Amino acid sequence: MLVLPDGDGKGYTLEAAVPFSALGFIPREGREIMFDIAVDDSADGKARVRQLVWNGTARNSGDRSAWARAVFAK
Repeated sequence: MLVLPDGDGKGYTLEAAVPFSALGFIPREGREIMFDIAVDDSADGKARVRQLVWNGTARNSGDRSAWARAVFAK
């Protein structure tokens, strides 16, 4: 994972990668999977103040009905 502060000092850019092999997954062109990502904001690491969700709702960890789809391309 790589985290860099933004030039204006008001935010960060985060880049993270999980190897497909760690998930036991082999991507193939055209393959479609359910996908979402969320970032929780917490001052103490315990209580969530807010959450940024790419697609769906704050309930995504237990309810995948609002997840989007990701299609693998070359």
